[in-house]
Amino acid sequence: MRTMNKAEQKALKALWDRMVAGKAEMATPRKINGSIVQFGYSYPTYRKFRRTAEYSNLVGCWIVPWLGITVGIESNGYTHS
Repeated sequence: MRTMNKAEQKALKALWDRMVAGKAEMATPRKINGSIVQFGYSYPTYRKFRRTAEYSNLVGCWIVPWLGITVGIESNGYTHS
């Protein structure tokens, strides 16, 4: 089992932070067509999100599902879909 280096850990945390920032934005009540609407999204804790990351020997990077897409995290912290 391979462990994440610091650059990979920072990239994973940045993905989670972006997801949570979107949650806060969506949790704000909004007025749409005269009605007040509040979207109720539920995102995992950082620990649960971190556990979804798996190392892939095939592509040589960490793979994590993120907001409906699959993101790869390279050893230098670069993320790509």
